[in-house]
Amino acid sequence: HAIFGALLVVPGYFSIDEVIYHWMALEVPHNGGLEVRTGYREFPSDECTHDFLPVHNGRTAPQYPYLFPLLAAPLVSAFGFTGLILLNFAAFPVLLGLTWRLARTLFAGERVAGLACGLLVLGGYAWEYSLSAWPHMVSMALGAAGLLCGVQAYLAPDQRARSRSAFLAGIVMGLNLGIRIDTVTLSAALFLAFAFARPWRP
Repeated sequence: HAIFGALLVVPGYFSIDEVIYHWMALEVPHNGGLEVRTGYREFPSDECTHDFLPVHNGRTAPQYPYLFPLLAAPLVSAFGFTGLILLNFAAFPVLLGLTWRLARTLFAGERVAGLACGLLVLGGYAWEYSLSAWPHMVSMALGAAGLLCGVQAYLAPDQRARSRSAFLAGIVMGLNLGIRIDTVTLSAALFLAFAFARPWRP
């Protein structure tokens, strides 16, 4: 993963999303990334705004959640735009480890866990996203961590372990909403698993 990443990654913008995420990370030391300073406050004009940077109370504020730029800010400060990629790059092996553990927990077999990891790497775009600046890989890793905690809460033999795992699942899923808003669907799926459990598991 590291060798291919070093050989294949050419840091540069692919879409407007990456520009804004980079800009947000650069703004973290100044305003927490909550505002992207485009010059709009000094010269209010349409040229200083964008559909993804709408104006709120006289300031251009990004439409994206703020946790990914906040996490990436130290790396961006040290490595520039590449820092965004490094965060995703580091999240990929974490995602693989969580996928392995989740499959082992649900299916109790190393062969199934190996197949799950193989499908993750070869059956979709996860590996490609690990070499980009979008927040998808960090979000997937947090999502897998939340699912694993949820499964452990569902399967744990005693009440204390169930409560601890359920609490952690809620925290991780909540953090994931700070990375990508659409992960609310994952939280809903986890909620429904408990809502329809018999006996009921509030």
